[in-house]
Amino acid sequence: MTDFVTVVIRLPASGSTQQSKSVAPSVGDQLLGGEVVGVAFEDSITILDLIEGHVDFESEIAQEARMQAVELAK
Repeated sequence: MTDFVTVVIRLPASGSTQQSKSVAPSVGDQLLGGEVVGVAFEDSITILDLIEGHVDFESEIAQEARMQAVELAK
């Protein structure tokens, strides 16, 4: 089985990037010129794609979550 890590990086508004030497980033670490704000030790993107693609999933839930994420990022 393949291991996955999903990392969420809040990039600076300046758009500058720099490569970090961190191999296993933690929340609060600097990576690509931004701050690591979330880490999951699974393939969270594929999991969410499968959930959103499920026949019983209501698209309004995803829309609401995306709007909440925008507000949290402010």
